[in-house]
Amino acid sequence: MCRRVAAESNATRTCNGERITVFFLSRMADVTAESLLVKELDETHDWMRSTFQTYFTWYTFFFVFNASAIGLALSNHVLFSGRRSNWYILCSAFMAWDAISIVSTVVVLQYLVGRSRRIVDLNERLASHLQTPDALRTESPVPTTNIRAVFSVAVVALVVLLVVWFVLVLNVPSGA
Repeated sequence: MCRRVAAESNATRTCNGERITVFFLSRMADVTAESLLVKELDETHDWMRSTFQTYFTWYTFFFVFNASAIGLALSNHVLFSGRRSNWYILCSAFMAWDAISIVSTVVVLQYLVGRSRRIVDLNERLASHLQTPDALRTESPVPTTNIRAVFSVAVVALVVLLVVWFVLVLNVPSGA
């Protein structure tokens, strides 16, 4: 059971022994446009950094797993050495995984470039709101050229893995 306690410009509720404070819009009057823009800039930077780190953590794991599977397949110690259909299933699964990874890499790159454009827009809004002279205005601190290069290398590596699996599916080992 929750009970409501009225306070100055907010409401406090007690629910299951915990006090929860709810602020009304009258408290929002103290928030300035500058602070909202700065908060959005900070959150955008945090999301970009988190997205970049999470993607490349996943990419590193995936690439190592994929390369290990290729090494295992090329060394003829394949777990599916009994039938040709199992070999095709293994190669097809990794080919599909590589194709999906290429698409997801492009999507993450587009997201990061879009967020970089948003940062430029927020910096421009903040500078115009604060009436900052042109000499002091900043661009996005995100190196989009470098990000594009890194993601391009990632896509090329994934395409190489896809091609290797395609060659493997065409050249079924004699034991399979």
